[in-house]
Amino acid sequence: MKTLEDAAKRMRQAVPSLSPARSKRLAERVTRFLPETGELVWRWDALHRSRSPRTFETPVFQTFLEAIEAPTLVIEGANSKLVVSDMEQRLRAVRPERHCVLDGGHNLHHDAPADLVKEIAAFLSKERS
Repeated sequence: MKTLEDAAKRMRQAVPSLSPARSKRLAERVTRFLPETGELVWRWDALHRSRSPRTFETPVFQTFLEAIEAPTLVIEGANSKLVVSDMEQRLRAVRPERHCVLDGGHNLHHDAPADLVKEIAAFLSKERS
């Protein structure tokens, strides 16, 4: 990438709900300039964005979910494009103390930050015995 606007544009392609101003602020935080090449690069390691060499196995995942003993909060975005066909099974396995669906997509921290904070804060402040 050559400019912050290039990075911001790529971020808006991935998260269409980002405004140009917000995507530019985020691009400033998550990119760095390489003087030797004159390029702007992402700060994260590309290896962390690669696919796992092991395929996703629903029964293994279900076993992990069933092993969770801590109080659990599950928050979904009503407009998320990442829809899983076995969500009801996952919810039964994890037994969330609270499950809510917020108006937004997969990136609720961008789409509905105030509502997300409200849900998390209420969950964390709850007295448990």
